[in-house]
Amino acid sequence: MPKVLVVDDDVKMREALYDALTRKGHAVSTAGTGGQALEMLKAQRPQLVLLDVALPGLSGLETAARIREFDSEVPIILLEDSEQKTVSPAELQRLAIVGVVSHAWGAGRILDRVEPLLARHPGGSSAEPAGIGGTLLVVDDDVQIQELLKTFFQSKGLRVLVAGSGEEGLKALAKRPALVLLDVNMPGMDGVMALKKIKAAHPALPVVMISGGGEEVMARGALAAGAYDYVSKPFSLEYLETIVLSKVLLGMETD
Repeated sequence: MPKVLVVDDDVKMREALYDALTRKGHAVSTAGTGGQALEMLKAQRPQLVLLDVALPGLSGLETAARIREFDSEVPIILLEDSEQKTVSPAELQRLAIVGVVSHAWGAGRILDRVEPLLARHPGGSSAEPAGIGGTLLVVDDDVQIQELLKTFFQSKGLRVLVAGSGEEGLKALAKRPALVLLDVNMPGMDGVMALKKIKAAHPALPVVMISGGGEEVMARGALAAGAYDYVSKPFSLEYLETIVLSKVLLGMETD
């Protein structure tokens, strides 16, 4: 039975999430502060933490940082008060946050997002999932990066398409990928230009930028142009997997 820890100072939200999750057969614990959550998490080792950003005292991000000091694996999903995301992509990457949801969605819609994650996590209904499913498009002129990402994400159950330029990447959109990993610096059409064309044609398609050393300014410009996130080389495959999880498996492209 998957164990979930819900951390929120709003009693009504804690109760709503508790009821929705227990009806699905999950073992749920709740906490109203970050300090309480840390004590419970160390003792209970849940498979998922739902963590309010705006906690009194020890904030949600501070709590997440403390969690990561002793547990680098447990998936954390942040709960925000509005649908306007306030946590920067850099913070999400630093804390290995797998997703962000809004209180405004209500317990039912939040549950729809977390159920697939619990199902694929050890201790959930399927310790060895068949795979995430869906198609990933990797656009990078570095053949080694192409092969690394293709091998890794195929092992996770994804169909992986590769393209060596922005121009090739735009053509590959006809195969309807669920997410694009897009290099910032490429010959011909650079990544930011390709991003703008992708978002013009497919506004809801999530795009994650891959930047090299010294390209962070360009990558942050890509965020302003509609990119979901960016990672810097050398990047963590595990963190990339959490991004793909949140956007492909949890279906957050409809946020």
